[in-house]
Amino acid sequence: MLSELENIIAELWCPPPVGASHFTRPAFVRLVDYCKATYSNAGAKMWLTMALFDALRSLGMPVRPKSDKANVSISPTKAAHAIHLAFTAPTARRVHLCPLDWAENPPDVLFGQSTMRLFSEKELMDLAEAERIQRAFPSSEIDWKRLSRFHWLIVEEDVPLTTEPGARALPIMYKPLKRDLGAFLPHQGRFPQVVEEALFLLLLAPWEEWAEAPEVDWRGFRVPWIYTADRDLFVRMQAPPQDTSLTWLPVAYTDVYGETFEEEQPAHYTLADEASGLSAIVNQSLWDDWLLARGTPMLAAPVAHFLVRAFLSDHIDEFLAHLMVVEASLGLKADYEPKPNGRRHNALRPTDRMVRRIDKILGDPVAGQEYRRLFDVRSNYVHGRQMGEISSADLKSARSLARKVAGRLVHVAGHDTVAADRDTYLMSLLD
Repeated sequence: MLSELENIIAELWCPPPVGASHFTRPAFVRLVDYCKATYSNAGAKMWLTMALFDALRSLGMPVRPKSDKANVSISPTKAAHAIHLAFTAPTARRVHLCPLDWAENPPDVLFGQSTMRLFSEKELMDLAEAERIQRAFPSSEIDWKRLSRFHWLIVEEDVPLTTEPGARALPIMYKPLKRDLGAFLPHQGRFPQVVEEALFLLLLAPWEEWAEAPEVDWRGFRVPWIYTADRDLFVRMQAPPQDTSLTWLPVAYTDVYGETFEEEQPAHYTLADEASGLSAIVNQSLWDDWLLARGTPMLAAPVAHFLVRAFLSDHIDEFLAHLMVVEASLGLKADYEPKPNGRRHNALRPTDRMVRRIDKILGDPVAGQEYRRLFDVRSNYVHGRQMGEISSADLKSARSLARKVAGRLVHVAGHDTVAADRDTYLMSLLD
């Protein structure tokens, strides 16, 4: 069945005539017609045309009369099989490459479909599909060797292919014309959900305790951007990653002959030796707990959302996000509603209820009072009261409290059967 497809693509693999339009080339027109007739999910012809052009270009179709070597790195036969698979495969692998800027040699970590470690130049190129990038962006220059000097978090997922090629290539063209262009989902993350889940679990480690200079930054790393390599040919490729967008510092050294040289090295935060225990905290066991917990009522609130928001924010936005982790974890709507006569704990104000729940769930009477103090700082800001600086110690304390509560909540949700009813469980913590 693929012989006709191979023949059409073989013709397209010949450099186009000077001045010819790719979309009107007889072979390309035949390809579109062939796909429309052969594949039931081909969809709208206009957007199918765009999807096929992008896919073929990333596979090596010459787009100029005189093509470069990158354009012939895959045979027409392999290209035909790749196009056929794009139409017929039920799922496609999606690989998210997250550079860990400022990371100082953290231990290797593996959980779920996430891996954090150093990757070789070749490994990064394979994960990112460097050859496809070069074919789709022939003028781009990517220094994979320099990128391999950073630690990376790699998160993979398998995505079901349920829509037609045009919708995968140009999803915006399939949205309703009459819609609120400014509308958004309130808890939608900056990164894909699987990446934010991986970051959430990494953030359950005590980075603020490991940081040698928490007054500068408690984080063990930063994630300035991610690059998503989608194995679905019909998804448009992102612009290639660049090492210059990461943080480098000049370092001078003297060789054995007494000559001084200067080179750039990845910048890093300094962490205590205890950071070597990261893999004892973030591992497959924690991932299994998370799989159990995330579907329970205890994690219905956006706890992970706010913990990651705090990590990606700075200053007052970070401070508020830390406290919102605690509120999302242990707060109830009933805390602010009129109290029926005869119900226990009616005299407790909402903040008092939070303090008691924190004490109970962490088993630490000091933690609740620390939350009360931090909540007063938050209220001074929100209500415009006179206030001074928020200290780095307060920021570290808010981060620590958020981490401990979130981590404890994941454990309770995954292991405590009484937590199946969130309202009842949180009310029981007031006893």
